Amino acid sequence: MAGETDLIGPPPLIWSAASRCGVRHDVNEDAFLASPERGLFCVADGMGGHLEGQLASLSVARILDRMVAVAPLEDCVDTIERSLQRINASLRSEAVKSGASAIIGATVVVLVMDRDYAVVSWAGDSRCYLMRDGELFQITRDHGVPQNQETRRTNVVSRAVGSGERIELDRVVLAIEPEDTFLLCSDGISDYLEPDDILAGLQRPLESAAEDLVEAAAVCGSRDDLTAVLARVAG
Repeated sequence: MAGETDLIGPPPLIWSAASRCGVRHDVNEDAFLASPERGLFCVADGMGGHLEGQLASLSVARILDRMVAVAPLEDCVDTIERSLQRINASLRSEAVKSGASAIIGATVVVLVMDRDYAVVSWAGDSRCYLMRDGELFQITRDHGVPQNQETRRTNVVSRAVGSGERIELDRVVLAIEPEDTFLLCSDGISDYLEPDDILAGLQRPLESAAEDLVEAAAVCGSRDDLTAVLARVAG
């Protein structure tokens, strides 16, 4: 999927997104939101297994999609975080009612922009990267403990929507520049692609870059669900 927008509020954006069920799963437990007219993008990676993980990630994406664009940007960020607190409580209640032995939850990374700034909020190990002037920067830092120090491909996630009484989000605010390219992705991609691989993917035509990154991670051995959402500030 790909598209372009030039509306009041966020800057003109070019975007693309791709998501694929991993070979080790029966259903895709990732979900994403791409709402360029609001400058709002999200990736959520479900936890709890199978339908529980899918429920969690879709719940995150849907509650954010119900948001009405508001200004200023600070108000929009507050609305996002209140929405995630509500879905956090809902998922914890669902886990209790269902008698689930594991957490029903989801890692989440959210990007929201106006014409001057971008705000990234996250919990867990879903990531945000920024490509600027040909360089790649990892904006988020994983909330997780690596269990395999050699490959770093298995994490115990320490924060997620649904994992505690309240979700603890980290936040980064950035001044945006023309041609800035943001990537939101699940760990099915970031655990299997090196930074140079991600940078090379972001330097390809953006309309196909999300699908290219998903395919590259699968070729590199990822068996997890794979989701990439890209947003580029038009020059």
